[in-house]
Amino acid sequence: MKKKCLSTNEDLDSSDKRCSQQYKSRQYLEAKSFVSGLCKRYGDDQPDILEIHFPSCLSLLQVLTDYKSSCENLESPICLTQGSMECGVKSFLMLKFQSLCREKYFKHIKKSKEHPSMYTSVISDNMDQSKTNLPRFTLHFKNETTLEKMHHHVTGVLCHGLNKAYTFTWTDQFSSDCNITLNCLMSVSGDVTKENGGLPPTLYIQTDDNKNKFVIMFLAILVKMEIVKKIKLTFLMVGITE
Repeated sequence: MKKKCLSTNEDLDSSDKRCSQQYKSRQYLEAKSFVSGLCKRYGDDQPDILEIHFPSCLSLLQVLTDYKSSCENLESPICLTQGSMECGVKSFLMLKFQSLCREKYFKHIKKSKEHPSMYTSVISDNMDQSKTNLPRFTLHFKNETTLEKMHHHVTGVLCHGLNKAYTFTWTDQFSSDCNITLNCLMSVSGDVTKENGGLPPTLYIQTDDNKNKFVIMFLAILVKMEIVKKIKLTFLMVGITE
């Protein structure tokens, strides 16, 4: 087109010939960018499916309200009621708190990986027993609904300093209480001791269950006996797992 313009004085057709191509609108791209930012800040990637789950405090209506509030050029102003404003403030505070908890958790991971002789970071979580009941079959029949299955419990533990994952299983012969948490913690701590020749002076523990006095007492004994110098026990909000 530039060569034709320089060689002749004819009027050039400036219409777009790419009629078959479709382009996303600006509104679509802005909305997609907003949702992508929420997913990066507050979403949790699922280990078994390609999904991102938001915290339980964040509803679809709240996401829409926050998106409308973030838009600068709207054709008409948005009217928010007192109830929606209060809900927005509560959701913002919960998301801010969740974000701070997540940042602290990743800070502990970074310290344990960079200085494994000084810090140990451990996270544990129990799996829903309905997904691990035995026996399991690919096909299900009506006559199976009356049969009793064996409950099988699973606890997963990640030790970031050693970059190892642990799986502990047990049946209903043992109660699902703090004894399971403490036994898993002792087993992982023993492995860390073998690898490093002793426990690091600072221990970070991330969990979401069994927050009771016996766990606190056990950790206090570890400090009292000078096995470790400092222990930080932290929890994520309800509905948020890592």
